[in-house]
Amino acid sequence: MLKRALSGRQLLTYLDAEVRSGQLNAGTASSRRSAVREVLQIAFGERWESAPFSSSDLADLLADFDRKHEADFTPETRSSYRSNFKRTVELCLASSNTDASGTEWMMYRFPIRDGVVVEISLPVDLAPAEAKRLSALITALPVEG
Repeated sequence: MLKRALSGRQLLTYLDAEVRSGQLNAGTASSRRSAVREVLQIAFGERWESAPFSSSDLADLLADFDRKHEADFTPETRSSYRSNFKRTVELCLASSNTDASGTEWMMYRFPIRDGVVVEISLPVDLAPAEAKRLSALITALPVEG
């Protein structure tokens, strides 16, 4: 697994994008959001969305989660939280990368019609003005005929 900084916000953004693209159902995303929040709140408290952590910290984060919730959750529930958190981190890392300039990219998959899925890589920190420019480009692409 890549050793790269992540944050709770990045994981939530990834899950939202997967739901919007149809790659993940809303129920699964909800379970994974809960796992992200629960695991990261143990380590970072109120800063859980913004505090950076490395994928190499996973074992420690999950061990802390287990210790904190040993009396609160059944072993099966803790296992489910661990699995959902770990899977979200793995999938988020697999869908994004950082280029030589330090720009972090995320791959989005979007079904545009039956049997046709478009993939586009965009900067994780895409600005509204950049999104507007991309929207104008896409709007100009179709050829009427």
